[in-house]
Amino acid sequence: MPNNEIQTTQIDNITGLPTREALDRILPECLEHNPTETAIVFMDADGLKAANDTIGYEAGDRLLSKVAEIASESIRTHDNDRETDVVLRGRDSRQDGQEPGRPERLDDMLSTAVRYGGDEFVLVLSGVKSEDALHNVIKRLSDNYEEEGIGMSMGAVMGKEDIEPEELIHLADVAMKANKVSRKLELYSKEQLEAFIKIGEIALNNGLNTRDFDTIKYGLAAIETFSREQEEV
Repeated sequence: MPNNEIQTTQIDNITGLPTREALDRILPECLEHNPTETAIVFMDADGLKAANDTIGYEAGDRLLSKVAEIASESIRTHDNDRETDVVLRGRDSRQDGQEPGRPERLDDMLSTAVRYGGDEFVLVLSGVKSEDALHNVIKRLSDNYEEEGIGMSMGAVMGKEDIEPEELIHLADVAMKANKVSRKLELYSKEQLEAFIKIGEIALNNGLNTRDFDTIKYGLAAIETFSREQEEV
């Protein structure tokens, strides 16, 4: 049965979390064990470069350590909730007089927080039964980081049959980057968003005139994104 044992050489010396090298082993094992109940959360911490540049690297290291601490606490809560749910389901089946058969039990795979590199972290979650369960983990993470005044961009993706580990990480990374853009747009006023839309329109016209597909694509994407955000201001 797979397990999450980590070699000491694969532990980050700042956060105490497993490194990207360890993730290269952990994620394939989880996907092989139970792909549809494995989820990835890709996270990026705000302010690390600013902390390093203005206060010093010790401040940046403290930020990284706090991010890691909250991530570890959140996945422990997730795993504890899974275990409680298994126990309750077993108890309920016996109370209903049903034939319990072989009792359902917690997977041997435990969830893992990884320092992916720089200000990026990856959570490998096991036993995620649904999108709602994954949303609950994200909500808990967001609330905990907000309480500490730490800004985090996050992207989460559920696994599926036959998906490659690299593809799952890539999808979560893309979702995280989209979340980062959305969070930044929330800081802009309606007037600023109108100016961004105008820039998109200029780019689109220039692209059409020069038949530059990349510029056309950029213009359309800018108009769509900023128009959507303007409606919510």
